[in-house]
Amino acid sequence: MKKNLSKEQLFDHFTGKSSLLVKQEIEAWLQNPAHEELYYQWLEEWERLNAHWAIDSDAEFARLQFKINGQSADNEPVENNRFTPFWRRKWLSLAASVLFVVLGGYLFRDSILYKTYSTAFGVMQNVALADGTKVNLNANSTLRVPRFGFGTDTRQVLLEGEAYFSVTHTPNNQKFVVKTNRDFSIEVLGTEFAVRERERGMQVVLDKGKVKVHYGTDNQPITMKPGQLVTLNNGERATLEQTPKPQAYSAWRNHKFIFDKTSLLEVGYLLKDNFGVVVKINSEALAKRTISGEIEAKNAEDLIEALSEVFDLKIIKAKDRITIVESI
Repeated sequence: MKKNLSKEQLFDHFTGKSSLLVKQEIEAWLQNPAHEELYYQWLEEWERLNAHWAIDSDAEFARLQFKINGQSADNEPVENNRFTPFWRRKWLSLAASVLFVVLGGYLFRDSILYKTYSTAFGVMQNVALADGTKVNLNANSTLRVPRFGFGTDTRQVLLEGEAYFSVTHTPNNQKFVVKTNRDFSIEVLGTEFAVRERERGMQVVLDKGKVKVHYGTDNQPITMKPGQLVTLNNGERATLEQTPKPQAYSAWRNHKFIFDKTSLLEVGYLLKDNFGVVVKINSEALAKRTISGEIEAKNAEDLIEALSEVFDLKIIKAKDRITIVESI
């Protein structure tokens, strides 16, 4: 039995010219794990020189390994079960680990970079931030706060939905910024204001202090004073107006809903945004009907019942869907 095999002998074997004796010598030679890498190196070199043979080198090596392990031809691996030598397995495992870390970091980057506060339909949450700012998060809303450097390097948060901010002023006058998924953000130093970011557009109402509203790329920011309302509907420019009751826009913090000539269509949007209730109004004229008044309601049922009684409406319920019709 030969202890060493030459490259020429293995090349002949890859070509199919080796005798039964040489095949046995190769099998014995491969009992030494140190020969695996050399075997594979020569096999790849032979493949480059003889590409037209199109041999499946991994499958060929695997067949030899099965024979060395005393397994019969019936247990030979199919070509898809390719054998990979140790040195390749090591690097493949390392590459797979690195790829997993990179992909995992990418897929879960928000969880790594931000602490997220989310509320379900009909649920509110009070959040105290590290800089002393207090946030009342309305139903069906999400607030993302940086895990690293908040209050020192940055005071920027991300909002989806609706929230009321009581921003603490810092000794170094560091700005507090509320950003949204739209090209819309609010910049403040220390103030109290309500923000609504819903499907139909954006809304900011200022109670105290002063804020700057940034929107679009070519528009000048809007500086707001207390009692002012900025509205940005989808596809339209922002509008600034004075509102006599700015607190009405954040009454939801106390489970109150204040309507001032509010159309039933808008009430329907409110029910959908806050409670996940889909509202159908059976006529255009009814959808335009306005209502005024104050209702205290902790859930959708309370609000729907109050609308029905106070404003003389007939409401047909079906799971998470209601239909409003004219009362007979």
